Amino acid sequence: MPNFTYKCKKCSNVFDYLLMDKDETVTCKKCGDKDVEKIITGCNVGGSKSSSGSHAGGGCACCPHKNG
Repeated sequence: MPNFTYKCKKCSNVFDYLLMDKDETVTCKKCGDKDVEKIITGCNVGGSKSSSGSHAGGGCACCPHKNG
């Protein structure tokens, strides 16, 4: 079940939503409006950053990890 980030066009609230069904209607968690847009966020690779700033872990299809 994918977790998406949405922005409400009415009140500008940005929120995450766990989509249980592709036909499900997403509504704003703050004002209840249905006029929301899915926004693109970075991918989560599940690692942590070391002191050198590189990821300690693998990558995903959208941002592959490069060693070196």
